[in-house]
This record gives sequence, C-alpha cells and structure tokens, in this order.
Amino acid sequence: MSLLLSSVMDDLGVNEEVIVLRRNVYSFREKVISVIYETLWYPKSEWTFYIVGSQVEGSITDGMCSYTDHEHVHNYKNVCLTVADYKANKMNVLAIKDERCSPQCCLIQVLVKFQDNAPKPATMGKFRARWCS
Repeated sequence: MSLLLSSVMDDLGVNEEVIVLRRNVYSFREKVISVIYETLWYPKSEWTFYIVGSQVEGSITDGMCSYTDHEHVHNYKNVCLTVADYKANKMNVLAIKDERCSPQCCLIQVLVKFQDNAPKPATMGKFRARWCS
C-alpha cells in the first residue's frame, strides 16, 4: 500500500525532492524578508517574520487550494509552557493544553509576578483565561 501511495503522490508531483525544495525556498524567502524589514523599517526591532502554510510544508497538489500566511510577530510577549519559562520585562502568557482543548487549540493565561514572589496565572478581571486557536 505504501509503495502504491508513494507512486500516486510522485505522479501528482509530491515527492521528497519537491517538498525539500519548497521548504528551502520559503525558508530563504523568510530570511530575505526579515533582513529587509530589519534594514528598512524596523532597525533593532523585536519583530520576527514567518511564512507558514501548506506551500511552505510542501504538501500541495495541483487543483487544491494551497496557501501561505505571512505572520509578523512582535517579540514583547513571551509564551511559556511552564511557569519556569517566565521572563522579566516581557508580557508573559502561559499556554495550557488539557482535555478541554481541541487538538489545534490551547488555553492562554496571563502570568503576573508580584514583588519577589514566583509568577502566577492571573485570575481576576480582564486577565481571566480565554480560549484561542
């Protein structure tokens, strides 16, 4: 079955060579655009530029609606997987994955630090946890 699937995918133009080529091309584009942004618009910035999507992953076939998304990310936020990942002088959010989350989703909660105490998830007001995808 695997050989048959490989043969069909190869006939469609989806093979390891094409996938590696697409990943390398988009990786290069991402780096070039990042350099242009840093040089022309955001010198010494805390912005990162990403290109994501099925075209970048190399998983496209003729006739399908493949896509790319261009993301500009400001690095003033720190996404923590544990409270130990907390970084001073940044807005810290804790990514929580539990049984309430769909596979592509997680729970986000703001981390706050009061005086010399350990950071803790905020629980009041506008900082209540919210669902995001």
